[in-house]
Amino acid sequence: MVVKVPYLVYEGVEEIRMSNLVDMSDPIQVEMVCRRLGFDVAADWIANNPELYFRGVFEGFEMVKK
Repeated sequence: MVVKVPYLVYEGVEEIRMSNLVDMSDPIQVEMVCRRLGFDVAADWIANNPELYFRGVFEGFEMVKK
C-alpha cells in the first residue's frame, strides 16, 4: 500500500529520487541530501518515520492534498 505524505515530504523525496544522487534504500544518505538541498521537512520526516519511509521506497509515496 502506498504511503501518503504531506506535499513538502513528497516534493523532497521525489527530487532526491529523480536526481539519482543516492541509493533511495539508504535513508541516512537520503536525509543528508535532503538537508543539503533545503528539503528539511522531508529530512525530518524520514528521520522520524523510518518504517514508513522504507515502505514508501518499496511500495510508493502519494502526496496528500495541500
